[in-house]
Amino acid sequence: MKKLLIALMLMIVTPFCFADVVSPATQLQQIANRMITQLENNKSQLHSMSVIRRIVNQT
Repeated sequence: MKKLLIALMLMIVTPFCFADVVSPATQLQQIANRMITQLENNKSQLHSMSVIRRIVNQT
């Protein structure tokens, strides 16, 4: 009975352990998308290196 209970608990809990796993490629894509958005929003200020550094350091 104890083994059955443990097996049942594992079947219920295991899917939740992997629910929020995001691949490294997906994470990099999200970071790149945020950087592109910020660069587009700050187009007029890109002549200033400090603006570019701020955008890169935020992500």
